[in-house]
Amino acid sequence: MKIGILTFHRPINYGAFLQAYALSHKLETCFPGIKIEIVDYIPPVERNKIILNVVRTLKHYGVSVAVKDIAKIRVFNSALKYLPLSDTYLCVNRLEQLFEYIDKEYNVLIIGSDAVFNWNQNGYPTAFIPQYNFKIPVVTYAASVHGLKYNEVAKDKIRESGKAFSKMDFIGVRDKNTEKFVKLCDDKLNPVHCCDPTFVMDFDGLYALPHRSVEQILTRYKVDNKKPYIVVMLEDTKIGYDIYNKFSEQYTVISLFKNNKYSDIFLYDLSPIEWALIIKRASLMVTNYFHGTLFALTQKVPAVVVDMSNYDEPYEGKLKDLMIRRFELSDLYVIHHEWNEKRNKIISNCEDGLKGKYKKNILEGIAKEQKSFFDFVSRLKKIIYKNVNIKDEHYGVHC
Repeated sequence: MKIGILTFHRPINYGAFLQAYALSHKLETCFPGIKIEIVDYIPPVERNKIILNVVRTLKHYGVSVAVKDIAKIRVFNSALKYLPLSDTYLCVNRLEQLFEYIDKEYNVLIIGSDAVFNWNQNGYPTAFIPQYNFKIPVVTYAASVHGLKYNEVAKDKIRESGKAFSKMDFIGVRDKNTEKFVKLCDDKLNPVHCCDPTFVMDFDGLYALPHRSVEQILTRYKVDNKKPYIVVMLEDTKIGYDIYNKFSEQYTVISLFKNNKYSDIFLYDLSPIEWALIIKRASLMVTNYFHGTLFALTQKVPAVVVDMSNYDEPYEGKLKDLMIRRFELSDLYVIHHEWNEKRNKIISNCEDGLKGKYKKNILEGIAKEQKSFFDFVSRLKKIIYKNVNIKDEHYGVHC
């Protein structure tokens, strides 16, 4: 008995890697008698972009920055051994080849999580809304359409997506915007909210994997590891300056993922495990990244979110959905173009966050989101029993 997960796990992106790790390892805990595998697939265009991004960095920012990008890629690739990947690696243009492999190898397919319904990056048709008649049950988990302006998409693609969704046994979506997209494709469908899998991350298991300690990392970068620090994970230099100007005397300001020149240090060669650990030890996170926000909040670190997205009305972005709808943390959310107007208030709220003001909202938000995962597990159990005809108690839910 094998469950395959088709998701984003190979992009050079901390959140993509860790959401795949969280979902696969949590399902291993929930279904100990079933083998959980991540289908080791990457679209060729996505693989090529990894190389092209290094070339662009070299061209626009010089050798030293490109070397840091290469170091980051090397660390990411070395961490892939911690994912339960399929033995077969698939980087294919012919999607039928991928689908035939999945249909043969697995008893159930889970598509997601992450923005798998957005085909802007990898093109349409897409592996993640499969136009294929699977013999096995297919479900989606915490899938998102974020970034796709689906009201402007050709009607034939909307119809085709609706046909693909209608064949699925269950459609789990990460945000309200994706629910609207699925209903647009077929108004008879009933998508259900599922939390991002990082909400159920086994942090003890994650940090049991080999990694450097915070002290080792900061010593390697010649940072005073006795001084508290704030993490800045955004490139906007104006906002970076405001944060640095306010907090740098009391806190070390650390850049993650992308360098902000208004920081004391840029930690560029972290593994995904070390990235999560650095966030855990932070006093505050300031970011425009979805998973940067999540890894702060799920580790009880207040996160100030600057929404840089142009993905606006009539759509609702993933950061707004997360901070306003799920966590009710409007005090810690600001749209980028409103920063100057709201800067003093947001910085004041940063100070409140450092004092623990938002802890209750964070804990309540985590609990509500986690419930949606266990609801999904119950549904998945029924799908397995109904379609695969397994009655053995060995396959019961244990999470």
